[in-house]
Amino acid sequence: MSYIRCLSNPEGLYIWAQADGSVGISCLQHRDVLYMPTDVFEELLRRMKARWEAPGSYRGGSLKAHPGERFRYSKMRLKWKDWGRGVYVDAYEVTWHYAAQSVSEEEDGNKG
Repeated sequence: MSYIRCLSNPEGLYIWAQADGSVGISCLQHRDVLYMPTDVFEELLRRMKARWEAPGSYRGGSLKAHPGERFRYSKMRLKWKDWGRGVYVDAYEVTWHYAAQSVSEEEDGNKG
């Protein structure tokens, strides 16, 4: 499953599910592909969709408002404990909301 389906967003963000149960994340911000468990990533997105705000932390992962952002089109920061200190993915809030909608659609398609 692909959460972000194109590279036309300003972050150059592309997120996809790996066969090993992780999520691969590629963006302009990092040269290397970052990985985190699919269940952690999807739970952060589900919580975001349910509250329509930054979900905070879950099992070593976090998705929070970008420090210092006070504008209408704010950014949010995704972190994972295994990425190391100072490694994170910043993307516009609307980008994370789009990814959250993709998780919901995938779940709906698998029911029944």
